[in-house]
Amino acid sequence: MRDAAPVVAGIAHKDRAVLELALDEAERSHAPLHLVHTYVVAPTAFGSLYGLDIPAMFRESAEEVMSEAKALLDDRHPAVPVETSVVRGTAPDTLERLSRSARLIVIGPDLEKPWPLRLFEGRTARHLVRHAAGPVAIVPSTWSLHPDERPVVVLLDGISLPDGPLHNACETAKLHGRRVRLVQVDPPLASVAELEQHEERFADQLERWRIMHPDVRFEHRELTGDAANVAEVSELGASVLVVSRSLTRPHAWSTSSTARAIAQSATCPVVVVPPTYGTES
Repeated sequence: MRDAAPVVAGIAHKDRAVLELALDEAERSHAPLHLVHTYVVAPTAFGSLYGLDIPAMFRESAEEVMSEAKALLDDRHPAVPVETSVVRGTAPDTLERLSRSARLIVIGPDLEKPWPLRLFEGRTARHLVRHAAGPVAIVPSTWSLHPDERPVVVLLDGISLPDGPLHNACETAKLHGRRVRLVQVDPPLASVAELEQHEERFADQLERWRIMHPDVRFEHRELTGDAANVAEVSELGASVLVVSRSLTRPHAWSTSSTARAIAQSATCPVVVVPPTYGTES
């Protein structure tokens, strides 16, 4: 992750789980925490007819959301600097822009938003997992932070070891003192020879990561079955589930059946990482 870059938390409404994860990541990495809440002003002629300042009313409502979030955070006595921003604009565009200089973007799942926000702002998670410049953590509202030894699970497409998700998983494992479990979905290979070549290539790639990160303990599992079963088994027992923006095909995250199963069933944070994250010079 990026030195001195902030952890950015996109706040929708009373996002306790989002705040908890964002603060923990910021404190562990000694990074500043930036809380962001966005709002849009719906077009209407009502205000002009009755002399109301509609933009100011929307702004005031947004400030209240941020005040509630800040109060929840203050109860935790943060050990890092905290910045707050209330921005007029859509959440997807605002957070995508901030992702270019952020260590991590933390948001809740789209379905947790009140329906008026979904109506005016669009689907934030869906946009960010496609377009964010860095890792995006999507946190279920029922998640809570507790110390344990559950691994950081990386879901692989069975074809390669993408640098971005593995780089993120190793960083997370070091920060939290956890091991990395690689869960490999069977690749669509046509012959025994092709399978053997794939296994040899995969072993060579894994050895490279072990050499690069000697202080990280790696585990490896292979799974077979349909997408829903793979997602359920791989997510079980994970402290966090790390996936590449591309599981099988470029930009296939939002349409692949495995991705949909993960999004629907995950009970731990899911971190979506660009394939080339951490490889920039």
